[in-house]
Amino acid sequence: MQPQTSIIEAEGDAENLHMSWRASMNILEYASGIATRTNKILTKARKVNPKIEILATRKIFPGTKELSVKAVIVGGGLPHRLGLSETVLVFKQHLNFIGAITLL
Repeated sequence: MQPQTSIIEAEGDAENLHMSWRASMNILEYASGIATRTNKILTKARKVNPKIEILATRKIFPGTKELSVKAVIVGGGLPHRLGLSETVLVFKQHLNFIGAITLL
């Protein structure tokens, strides 16, 4: 994408256009920030190890999972896990209930 490239055009009354524009800009800035930061981290990491991959956390704002994952991928990163069904994580807090990892 080149500078000054239009990505959306809209028509309507000023109030609705302004509300839609502001929300759209916030969403675009959020996703662009994730993609840009992911790419910067990946670029720096690959100077040290060209085969390294950058995996993103699942910690995101509610309702932004799909957008956040796509932004990470656009930036060259990979999602760490898409859901809890892919792996099993046992935290210290879990061990407080079960006693020890050997009891699983």
